[in-house]
Amino acid sequence: MKAFLAEIATLPETVSEETLADYFRKVTASTPSVADREMVSYILFELANKQWHNYQKLHAPLLGDVDAFVSKLLQHETSLNIIQDLSGVIGMLGLTQSYEVFRNLITTEQAEDVMMEILGTITEYGDDVSNPYK
Repeated sequence: MKAFLAEIATLPETVSEETLADYFRKVTASTPSVADREMVSYILFELANKQWHNYQKLHAPLLGDVDAFVSKLLQHETSLNIIQDLSGVIGMLGLTQSYEVFRNLITTEQAEDVMMEILGTITEYGDDVSNPYK
């Protein structure tokens, strides 16, 4: 995963939609270990940021695959870094399923800083994240 992160770090600011789709497929095909979860969330954040700057939403079925992958990463998450990265991914890609999982994190035991991040994100995004360009 570290080699993959190094590869992502060398990408230019703008990347073609096809290239980004290939990277997203590689990430969603992975099964990150507990130790790699933070790195994977950061990689997703970087890819989502590049996709967002293309002014194009991911197309189905890739959008659904990324949404399901992020939803799985979020379940029972308590790490502030991961929560911050994945909240950005949700907003930049318009991941509606993941946003519901994210919103449900307020019903779980969280550290104060994590809870503040979750509540701040919910306030910022409102009820609908499906259009990241609104």
